[in-house]
Amino acid sequence: MSRKRIIEKENFFLVEERKGSGPLIIQSSGYTSDERAIKEPWILTQFRTIPHSDRSHLPDPVIFKHNNLLPYRYLDCNVWTLYFRPECQGLENALEEFSRYYATLTEKPILLGYSKGGLFFGSLTECLEDLKIALIAPTVKTITGDEEEMLRRLNNKAQNARIKEKLIIALVKKVVKIIGSRRPIDKDMSMGSEFIKKHTFKNLANNHSLLIIGRGSQESWIDKMCYKFGQLLELPKDSDGMTEIPEIQAQDMVVVSATHMTIMEDPATDLKLFKFVWDFTK
Repeated sequence: MSRKRIIEKENFFLVEERKGSGPLIIQSSGYTSDERAIKEPWILTQFRTIPHSDRSHLPDPVIFKHNNLLPYRYLDCNVWTLYFRPECQGLENALEEFSRYYATLTEKPILLGYSKGGLFFGSLTECLEDLKIALIAPTVKTITGDEEEMLRRLNNKAQNARIKEKLIIALVKKVVKIIGSRRPIDKDMSMGSEFIKKHTFKNLANNHSLLIIGRGSQESWIDKMCYKFGQLLELPKDSDGMTEIPEIQAQDMVVVSATHMTIMEDPATDLKLFKFVWDFTK
């Protein structure tokens, strides 16, 4: 197995997923990682991250890749994945550095951002123009980056809950404490953060943009689990289980029947992303 090429920056790094002669794609799910996690078996990353509550120099645990259904599986694309570094002190820091890096590229990439990666790439529209950008379930309105607020809402929900639901809430609280983030970069995506106030996506529709959002699906057990998680966190019924429906506009927008956890596996998402990338394929 050949070693993956890595471009190192102060707040993030890029990993080459696939070489190709077609369009350049930079994708991100917004995960925090390190170069070691890219090279080592997945289970080893869990052993070195989950036991530690202080992850200021460690990657996120339980990182799942969403590469299997992205459009480059059909097309001859040059694909890179962006990860934030554990030492990154905020989305604003990463945004400023990525904007400078973007300006140096002779070929302007197609940006595919899922979850916090969608929030990050979408915020580029405040400082860059003529972007080719697809956002999938961007965390524009979420509390999942704020562990304290999540636990507060779970405790509030438990006060009037029945015994069965109290047990479920107790289990969810343990999961939140195990995999929850205390990073500044994740708190930046929480509702009311200074980053969210500053970056409103007002210019998104003026770029080559696609927005894909999920809405209230309960088709699979994963959907039901994600939707229940959203209910416990007192999110609106039409949320995707982790984020509220964002009030932003893009050139093209599609709503799919999926939750935050399954939207990347939805055939409608796959088809829309394929068409979006195909439009820029020569």
